[in-house]
Amino acid sequence: MLARTSEPLIWPDPLERQGYVPNVVYTCGALRFGGRIILPYAVSDTFTRFATIEIAALMRSMGVTAATGQSLAATANTWALSG
Repeated sequence: MLARTSEPLIWPDPLERQGYVPNVVYTCGALRFGGRIILPYAVSDTFTRFATIEIAALMRSMGVTAATGQSLAATANTWALSG
């Protein structure tokens, strides 16, 4: 693990708390598309949704910046290759 966010990237909103397994969301992989991450996720074992985030925003949320000695592009490439 290279870094981690202080808060979850996804969580169930009030409309996503009912289903076969209530109050649960979980990722189903991730796709890099240009400068964004597309994150498919399952909701309560009932249906699937998609979340997106800019790679630069994701890196900042994990405290990874040029000031920490890591470039955003290099870290994003490492994450995409290993994750």
